[in-house]
Amino acid sequence: MKSTPIVITPKSFLYGFAAVAGIWLAWELRSVILIFFIAFILNAALRPVIEFVEKRLRVSRGVAISLTYVILLSCILFLGFVVVESLVAQIRIFALNTLPELPKILNQVAKDFPFLKSFLDLTSISTDLNAIDNLSKVNSGEIVSMLFQAVSTIGSQGLALVWKSIGGVFTIFIIVVVSIYMVKGRHNFHEGIWELLPKKFAVIIRTLLGRIEKSLGSWLLGQLTLMLIIGAASYLIVLLPGIFDPNYRLDDFALIIGIIAGLLEGLPNLGPTITLVLALIIALLSGGGVMPVFYILFSFTILQQLEGLFIVPQVMQKAVDLHPIISILAVLAGFNLGGPMGALLAVPVVGALQIIVLEFLKHWKETLD
Repeated sequence: MKSTPIVITPKSFLYGFAAVAGIWLAWELRSVILIFFIAFILNAALRPVIEFVEKRLRVSRGVAISLTYVILLSCILFLGFVVVESLVAQIRIFALNTLPELPKILNQVAKDFPFLKSFLDLTSISTDLNAIDNLSKVNSGEIVSMLFQAVSTIGSQGLALVWKSIGGVFTIFIIVVVSIYMVKGRHNFHEGIWELLPKKFAVIIRTLLGRIEKSLGSWLLGQLTLMLIIGAASYLIVLLPGIFDPNYRLDDFALIIGIIAGLLEGLPNLGPTITLVLALIIALLSGGGVMPVFYILFSFTILQQLEGLFIVPQVMQKAVDLHPIISILAVLAGFNLGGPMGALLAVPVVGALQIIVLEFLKHWKETLD
C-alpha cells in the first residue's frame, strides 16, 4: 500500500506563516492584550448593571455609565481607606505584641506541638531571635551606619518603585477608559466588525463572543461576591470568641485574616487552603495556646465545606464552569507566567478557551454528521 505524499501548497504555507506570525505578535503585545481582556471582563460585568440603572432611573446611557463608575470607584476608595487604617493598626499591634515575645511563643509551641520538631528546629529559631533582640544593645555609631546602609539601599530602588507605581496607576486608568468605551454603545462594541465577515462565520463568532462575555461577566460579579462573603465570614469567625473569652488574643488580627481570606478567594480551590495555613500560623504566633489553633482549624474547615457545597454553586452558577483540577493547574500556570495577576486571570482565560474549544468541537461534529 502506497503512502500518500504530503504536499505543501502555497496556500497552506501562507496559513502556517500567518498562524506563527499571529502567535509571535500576540506574545509581543501581551501587555496590550491583557489590558484589553481585563477591560472586556469589566465591560461584561458592568453592562447589565448600567442597563438596569438606565431603565430603572430613566436616565440617559451616559448618565447611567457615570453613576455606575462613580459609585464603584467611591466604594473602592472608601473601603480602601477604612480597611487600610484598621489594617495598619492591627499590623502594628501584631509587631509590638508578638515579635518581642516570639522566642517565648516558639518555646511554648514546641511544648504544645512536639511533632513540629521533625520539620522545624524551633529552639534554633528562638536562639536566633534572641540574638536579634540583642541588637538593641549596639552602640549609636553602629546604628547610624546601619541606617545609612538602609537609606542607600532604599534610595537605589526608590525610583524604580515610584516608576512602577505610576505605571500601575496609568494601566488602571487605561483599563477603565477602554471599558467605558466598550459599554458606551447599546450594542456590543464588536458588533460592527462581524458584518465584514461572511454571514455563516459572523453568526458563529457573534454567538461565541456573546457566551464568553456573559460567562466572564458572571464570573467577575460572582468572584467579587465570593471574596466579600468569605472575607466577612472569616473576619467574624476570628472575632467572635473574643466577645466571650477575655484571654482570647486572636481577635486583634481578625481584619488581617479576613482580608487575606477575601483576597485569596480569587484563587479557586487553592486560596482557601492557603488562607487556612496562614491563619494557623498567625494563631500559633499570637501565643494563645492550643485552643485557638484547634478553633481556627475546625471553623475554617467547616467554612470551606459550606463554601464548596452551598455558597459557590449559588453564586457562580452562571459563571465559568471548570473542573477543579483544571482550575488548579490554570492558577499554577498563570502564577508561573504572570505572577499574582496571572494566577487571578488564569480561570477566566481558560474558561474562555474552554467555550471556544467546545463550540469548535460542536460545529466540527455537526459537519461530520
